[in-house]
Amino acid sequence: MKPLLKSKKLFVLLNIVLFLLFVIFFLSCEKQENEKTPPKSPGGLMAVSVSSSQINLAWTDNAANETGFRIERSPNGSSNWTEIAT
Repeated sequence: MKPLLKSKKLFVLLNIVLFLLFVIFFLSCEKQENEKTPPKSPGGLMAVSVSSSQINLAWTDNAANETGFRIERSPNGSSNWTEIAT
């Protein structure tokens, strides 16, 4: 029976290439999974009434994979949400 690969160097090189392809594939799959992970919710929300028409909000940003927050309000707390700040 003839050997498929004639030299040991070629065999080793082929194994290295296959290993590198596997690593690249694995890292690209891991990156895609991380991109699907939703950001952690903010914590420590504090609301301070400044006047009858103003409430100041403060919170701790617990996420590292978001670019900002939207502040919304609703007349009943369950529907008709309107963005009032970003």
